[in-house]
Amino acid sequence: MLRLDAAARLGARPVALHLLHSAGARLGLGRRALRDAPGPAGSFFGAGHAAAAPAIDWHGPFDGARHGLDTPLFASGDIRPVWETNRLSALTALAASGDWADAEALLADWAARNPPFRGPAWACGQECALRALTLATTLL
Repeated sequence: MLRLDAAARLGARPVALHLLHSAGARLGLGRRALRDAPGPAGSFFGAGHAAAAPAIDWHGPFDGARHGLDTPLFASGDIRPVWETNRLSALTALAASGDWADAEALLADWAARNPPFRGPAWACGQECALRALTLATTLL
């Protein structure tokens, strides 16, 4: 009942786009467009991996092995806190304090636990763009 009310309030176009996206996910169209790729190798900031990797839950209640485009965004709870964590905002603070070893460890841990196109961090292009902006700001 609640979904019907939300659909009526949103209107036909957003509902149709959601149905099209859901049908594409069931057919595996996202997986064909974005194939598995190797993650980055080596140092990100040239600082090595001297620091211990932080204990961060990058996936929350979502499946980290599932293809990002096939991740059901509303089935396991609110995805917004997971996306907030995956924006890597701590990198900028670490870089500003000159703590490149911890920044390196944080980014290496994220890259190891979020391979390309796998998990909730890859479920939204806007979130990927925000992560890229954080990396660019960190390098400034």
